[in-house]
Amino acid sequence: MTTTVRNIMTKKLETIEDSASVQDAAKKMKDKSVSSLLNIVADLIDNNRIKSTLTDVLSPINAENLRKAHCKLESGTSIGKIVLSRF
Repeated sequence: MTTTVRNIMTKKLETIEDSASVQDAAKKMKDKSVSSLLNIVADLIDNNRIKSTLTDVLSPINAENLRKAHCKLESGTSIGKIVLSRF
């Protein structure tokens, strides 16, 4: 069976041995689903099937670059993500 996001999100709660409660079982299943979903997304990125929306990196983090990033966002013309990096 091919693993898809839909399969992961709609997967029925499996019987989990030694669970103290239904909530514990649900949390274990959720953690497993999140891990599977992250692996799928990582594969899609590695295979260039999806890409980041990163369009701008401003470095270092300082007052000038904070102003630049803020102006880009306020202009309403910015597309994608703006990242401030490195102190």
